[in-house]
Amino acid sequence: MEWAAFFIAPLAAAVQIGVGYAMVKPACAGGGAAMLTALSVVMAAIEIAGALMGWSRRHLFIGLVASGLNVLVLLLVIASTIPHFLLNPCE
Repeated sequence: MEWAAFFIAPLAAAVQIGVGYAMVKPACAGGGAAMLTALSVVMAAIEIAGALMGWSRRHLFIGLVASGLNVLVLLLVIASTIPHFLLNPCE
């Protein structure tokens, strides 16, 4: 279980980057970044779940590392969401 928590972080970040890149054109045609923001919210929820999974196994070293990695990648997800509020997806 702690290994699953460890691999959730990079997988969710890769999904957010890959799917977010594919969603730029539809977001531009739709006139807003709501789809991109929704994707970021879903990925942030997955990161939080991964951090909690790792924290529940905190007596094991890999659980602590997994929890910390999920928190760091959560900060990356939050940082990559900020431009959705500042920039138009067509730019």
